[in-house]
Amino acid sequence: DGSRSMAPFAGRFLQFACALIRKARHVEVFLFSTDIRRVTDQLRMDGKGRLPSLTGLGAEWDGGTRIGESLECFLREYGRFMPDRDSLVMIASDGLDTGETDLLSRSMAELHRRSAGVIWLNPLLSLRGYRPETKGMKAALPYIDIFSEACDPPSFRKLAKRISFRR
Repeated sequence: DGSRSMAPFAGRFLQFACALIRKARHVEVFLFSTDIRRVTDQLRMDGKGRLPSLTGLGAEWDGGTRIGESLECFLREYGRFMPDRDSLVMIASDGLDTGETDLLSRSMAELHRRSAGVIWLNPLLSLRGYRPETKGMKAALPYIDIFSEACDPPSFRKLAKRISFRR
């Protein structure tokens, strides 16, 4: 989620995505806000391990958030190839969605059906008293297998220990 509300957390999530690209066999990374874009190639690190800069981002970065529309576009554009029953889907978002709740629910249901698991990383979970009561989070929660804060290195390590696959 590249929306304005996620700006304080974006760097950490991009570093996490780069680490996954370097360590896992097959990883695809997409940014979304009001649109979605594949950025896997841009995130591949150079030999010195630096975080690359992302260029040419438009509606995918620093706008509002229409998660359902972005996920529907992902499924339409890439759905022939991914996800499949061997895929884990990770979404990093605070769930502050301005789009259609029904579309988000349908898209999440489809991701859940096609994948081995859906992990939602919400940095707001680290805030005392936070409850996932926004319309976006309420629509997504039934289709999430792991709901985690993942906002710093210790929480990412803790998340790694919790990951499991539905088959």
